[in-house]
Amino acid sequence: MSQISELISSLPTIPDSQTTPLSSLEYERLRKLSTICNSEIYSITLGIAAIGNIYSDVAHQIQDEETINIGQLLAVLAGTVDGLRNIESKVSSVVDSHHGAIGGET
Repeated sequence: MSQISELISSLPTIPDSQTTPLSSLEYERLRKLSTICNSEIYSITLGIAAIGNIYSDVAHQIQDEETINIGQLLAVLAGTVDGLRNIESKVSSVVDSHHGAIGGET
């Protein structure tokens, strides 16, 4: 399973509350999800930068329709990064609030 597929399949199980006790397994799963989000954000951001660099070198050779398609792709990628950041923020908040208190232990 790809990392992004794993992330998406895990979304329904992210705790809604920072006060919900987590088992050690749940805690580790959430830490892994945070890592996946950060990895995907990094990869997408590098890809956007690479597209921008290539585009700036060949912009005079690209047709209008292709320019529109590239713009739409970049907009979707930017939205994806924003969504991943929101997920990562929520997961990190839950993980940070449970650091040292796994399984309801304090």
